[in-house]
Amino acid sequence: ETWSWYDGAWDSDNNYNRTAILQFKGIFIVPAGAGQDVAGKMANPAASPNPFNPGTTISFELPSPSMVDLKIHDLRGQLIKTLQVGSMESGHHDFLWDGTSNSGQVLGSGTYFVSLKTARGWRQSKITLVR
Repeated sequence: ETWSWYDGAWDSDNNYNRTAILQFKGIFIVPAGAGQDVAGKMANPAASPNPFNPGTTISFELPSPSMVDLKIHDLRGQLIKTLQVGSMESGHHDFLWDGTSNSGQVLGSGTYFVSLKTARGWRQSKITLVR
């Protein structure tokens, strides 16, 4: 099988001109317990409804207080909307996205990505806007 891996965290200056995608073939053995510290404590951001029109609620849980960077990107990796940057308390959080860009432009139908970065790691979910 061929596997692809994308890690948006490689783009430290957030201009997405140096985003990398790796492809590799083979069998991978993961040691018991690997990745559980992040995966077991922080879930992917979830959008409901998905697909959506005109808006969707993006939800996530924080197991402990953390700096949060919650953004929407298009398929090319371009930043579309910043929903949250800053410190947040632990617990459940909801953010409404109305399908507009940072400049207020109403976006067309398409696939977008919700990226959530915290002190514990980075997670991404795919959402679909249908006009």
